[in-house]
Amino acid sequence: MGTKKFTTEMPATDPYDSAKAVTSNLQFFPNPVHDEVRVYVTSDKNESMSLSIYDSNGFEVFQDNRYRTNELITIPNEWRPGVYIVRVRYGNVTEEKKILKI
Repeated sequence: MGTKKFTTEMPATDPYDSAKAVTSNLQFFPNPVHDEVRVYVTSDKNESMSLSIYDSNGFEVFQDNRYRTNELITIPNEWRPGVYIVRVRYGNVTEEKKILKI
């Protein structure tokens, strides 16, 4: 933790191929974040999921792969105020969104 650098990856499959499409939705709250962030990924499949959070310099500040989609995840944090990227991976899907820590 703390040494991995954030990189942007291109999807391996065509995101517009409806035969391969998976309905999903990455949600987190509250935003802005104070003491903890709650993450929820809705998916038509219940599958293993990894969750990573990166700071504005691209360094990983949190990572865990013990989660599943359709599960509410609460992550306490002591991060500095700033912008962070939440990245979840499950199956062939990778989703990312920004959060603000105040």
